Amino acid sequence: MSKALTSRTLAVSLFAVALLLALLPAQALADGTATLRVTSDTTLTDDFSGNVVIAKDSVTLDCQGHSIVGNGNGRGVLVDKRSGVTVRNCDVSNFVTGFMVTSTSQSTFENNNAHDNVLANPNQTPGWISGAGFWMQSSSGNTFRGNEAYDNTSDGFDALNSPSNLFEGNNAHRNLAGFFVGGDRSTSNILRDNTAASNDAAGFYVVGDAPTLLVENRATANGRAGFIIDGGSAGNQLERNVAADSEVGFVLTSNASGNRLADNQASSNSEWGFLLDFGAHDNVLSNNTATGNFGGYAIANGASSNELEENVAEHNTGGFVLSGATDNVLRANAANENGDFGIVLRQSSNGNTVVANTANSNGFIGIAAGEGSSFNTFDNNTALGNTTFDAAQQVSTTGNVWTNNTFGTTSGI
Repeated sequence: MSKALTSRTLAVSLFAVALLLALLPAQALADGTATLRVTSDTTLTDDFSGNVVIAKDSVTLDCQGHSIVGNGNGRGVLVDKRSGVTVRNCDVSNFVTGFMVTSTSQSTFENNNAHDNVLANPNQTPGWISGAGFWMQSSSGNTFRGNEAYDNTSDGFDALNSPSNLFEGNNAHRNLAGFFVGGDRSTSNILRDNTAASNDAAGFYVVGDAPTLLVENRATANGRAGFIIDGGSAGNQLERNVAADSEVGFVLTSNASGNRLADNQASSNSEWGFLLDFGAHDNVLSNNTATGNFGGYAIANGASSNELEENVAEHNTGGFVLSGATDNVLRANAANENGDFGIVLRQSSNGNTVVANTANSNGFIGIAAGEGSSFNTFDNNTALGNTTFDAAQQVSTTGNVWTNNTFGTTSGI
């Protein structure tokens, strides 16, 4: 049978042919309902219509660039309760889920494509399994490297309740979200050097008890945000990532806490470069850069006890804004040459500390407290060369302390 695969472990060619005939009957190939069970090292020599089940530990499936094509149902490649498996060079499309990996460990998925996987029901809301490119649950110690997920109805890559996995050098574009990590046990995952572009919702999304290291990833032109840390997620580290051309570059929301963002860049986002809101607390942002956004950094809607230190906001409409935020610290940040303001506290932002920052040459005002923002401390800041005032305070505020600052023009202080 010419349309088939070759197993490197079979020494007798007649036995190999018989096995292929048993696995891949002609009618099954024609209607896309065949199931290939891989029980030994296997190499595809042609495209395959149907789904693949990895049915033994420590085996390799190498598709050599050939396609595994479904009929809109089922899982393209299923790896369940396996260990030490390798799947490489496969192009998987038109299933409910491209790659489904469950209860699997120490396995490698490399240089595969998962695309055009669809909802089981056209009226169904996209979810983790249905319409996903790569979907993993309750699995650990696996590596996803050099894969591409695109044009899937749901996410490109999902890791649910799965600890200690590595995603490196993958590309996710035109999905719902590019990369999703979530669940109660998705700890110690590493996402490094991945690209997420033109996804509908977010490039990278982490939710729940899923402390993750995200380093040197790129998120471009995603719908809502490049990176979202949500749902009380704590202990994540985001380092040297780039987020551009979305609504928001980096979002910490819904009680996200204890996260650290360092040396990241946010540019050309239509709203904020960095946004901490809805109860985000005890997070640390240091040495990040926001340029060309509507606003550089926002701490808002009950976000509290966050620390922003040595960050840069330049050439945005606004630099740093605290709105309805309490007990945060802004230290040694630079908010210069923004179109409107450098640092502004508004909407009853109380009990914050603003110390040793610079806010120079902004289009309207350098540093300001207004709209009832009270009992804040402004110490050792510099604001010079701002168009209207270097520093200002509205009469609606009370109990603010201004000490050891270097200002040119002031109002209400």
